[in-house]
Amino acid sequence: LETLIAWGAKKILFFGWCGAISPEVKIGDIIIPTAAVIDEGTSKHYQDNDESVSRPSFEMAATIKSTLMKSGTPFHEGDIWSTDAIFRETREQVKSYRDQGILAVEMELSALFTVGRFRGIDIAGILVVSDELSTLQWRPGFKEERLEQGRSAACEVINQICQQV
Repeated sequence: LETLIAWGAKKILFFGWCGAISPEVKIGDIIIPTAAVIDEGTSKHYQDNDESVSRPSFEMAATIKSTLMKSGTPFHEGDIWSTDAIFRETREQVKSYRDQGILAVEMELSALFTVGRFRGIDIAGILVVSDELSTLQWRPGFKEERLEQGRSAACEVINQICQQV
């Protein structure tokens, strides 16, 4: 991200995968993160305060949401949890975040949102659910058709957004 910003990028749309924590979110579903719980190591180097969440650019997130709605693509909107210690995601953490209404877990967005705000650029994300953790049993969906459908829908929306810029 720092390199892209140094090269002059002003708007970044991140596309990635995530694990569902909410039982309402399933493999292949699309999520538009409204905030990311900071549980990774980069954000502390870019924060001016002790905030526990970072947020995307409102304008970028609104563009993604609007494009999804215009295309008739269903999606979830809400908070996610970012951790770079995927093998340290405990049952207690997953239950706690699930009970707080967190939709999913992934590895990068809180850091990207924090750096984006620090550097004064617009950044938002679109995630596709690749696996489920809400039952506290890992359910991978990497080979499921629903994941491929979700990825394709997200890519089409990204293509539409890029053509607007």
